[in-house]
Amino acid sequence: MIRFINNIKNNISNKKITVLGAGISGQGASNLATYLGAEVLLSTNKKQSIVNLISNKINIEFSHSTKCLHSDLVVISPGINPDKLNIIKKILNLGIPIISEIEFGYW
Repeated sequence: MIRFINNIKNNISNKKITVLGAGISGQGASNLATYLGAEVLLSTNKKQSIVNLISNKINIEFSHSTKCLHSDLVVISPGINPDKLNIIKKILNLGIPIISEIEFGYW
């Protein structure tokens, strides 16, 4: 799995990235991934204002659907408890790497 993550890390372009959590940092991660050429899905289970997105290329959903299961990488907000989301278990069972927004920004 480390080789797979390094491949994504070094070439975000054209990868499918889901960002779980649409707070300020989730919107920032979505903007960064889009800027780097990724196909982005911003997924939140809260009805909230999405105001900081720089591109209309970012797909947004207001429930964590199975669309997340078609990602190359999932970026998760620090405000989300992974033990309380069933979609996280499904993502992990499929072997899709999950990283924090902080790690994604560090890349």
